Amino acid sequence: TSTTAGYYNIIAKADGNDMIVEVNENNNTKYSSTIKIGPDLVVSALTIPSTAGAGTSISVTDTTKNGGAGEAGASTTSFYLSTDTTIPVGAQPIASRPVGTIAAGATNQATTSVTIPSGTASGAYYLIARADDGKAVGELNEDNNIYSKSILIGPDLAMSTVSVSPTAAGVGITITIMDTTKNNGPGTAAASTTRFYLSTDTSLEGSDALLTSRAIPALLSGATSSGSTAVAIPTGTLSGYYYIIAKADGNDLIVEINEDNNTKFSSTIKIGPDLSVSALTVPTSAGAGTSITVTDTTKNNGAGEAGASTTSFYLSTDTTIPVGAQPIASRPVGTIAAGATNIGTTTVTIPSGTVLGAYYLIARADDGNAVGELIEDNNTQYRSITIK
Repeated sequence: TSTTAGYYNIIAKADGNDMIVEVNENNNTKYSSTIKIGPDLVVSALTIPSTAGAGTSISVTDTTKNGGAGEAGASTTSFYLSTDTTIPVGAQPIASRPVGTIAAGATNQATTSVTIPSGTASGAYYLIARADDGKAVGELNEDNNIYSKSILIGPDLAMSTVSVSPTAAGVGITITIMDTTKNNGPGTAAASTTRFYLSTDTSLEGSDALLTSRAIPALLSGATSSGSTAVAIPTGTLSGYYYIIAKADGNDLIVEINEDNNTKFSSTIKIGPDLSVSALTVPTSAGAGTSITVTDTTKNNGAGEAGASTTSFYLSTDTTIPVGAQPIASRPVGTIAAGATNIGTTTVTIPSGTVLGAYYLIARADDGNAVGELIEDNNTQYRSITIK
């Protein structure tokens, strides 16, 4: 009954009471193979959530098993939080549960409410279960009592929504950015900052311009912060198609359980002017060497102001301007506000050596590309004309 748990051998001894005088007294014993005596408690299974928040409670299910050959008396399975898979010397359990008597080969399963200490810093941890914590049971093996699972502790800030109004603008024009920053994690997120960048694509890179930021209060698990922020398009921004990229925890001060979901981009925003010839009036015929009156409407279809430019006129046998062709006339066009037009009438002389036949008179806005535009392929307008 009092046999201590451990590994033993059965030794058989001939002439056990040494009553017979033998020619050899040194070959009387022989031992059996090893016999294991006693219980052996282990944690054979452990189920925990993958994330948790400081100060929150989680459900932990463990299976404590007696892997030995003898019955295990009542014991305690305890739970520890550690930065690695070992229990620090002197560490106190964050929760425990009583385990009753377990027969050889049997198990005891239970679910325990475990509270993560409120002062736990965000980061990666291990939750460790230890069978027979306190060593109330003498076991065959005292070095196999623990089982660990990884757990991330902390908040998870992410961009829930981001939008921009208006979706077209020019340099110096103010736009409004609407965003919702959310804490998807189980832990409380301290006060943070959401930053907004202007980018030519949907990826945040070091070259993207920081526009502005918005202060975010501390957020409980699942809480959100919505707001709108006004900002002007920076001077020097080239015309083109852009995105507003919002980044939660913009200055990377909060340790999160997921650092890869902090950014979200808006729908496309058009920045800059877009010049085109929206109307063109040309006589149907003219003579070589004669002058005609041409009226055009040069329009800024973009959202930004267009600087001074030139609208020029070409004569071509088709609807395209030949490579290297020189204009037969031009007119200066002043600054045009977004959505506005500039109408002008120009005297155009048909070159005297022009061969008689069917031609096109083509007007091209921003001839010479003095103005950076959203679209450079929509600048021309043409009308047919017969030279006779």
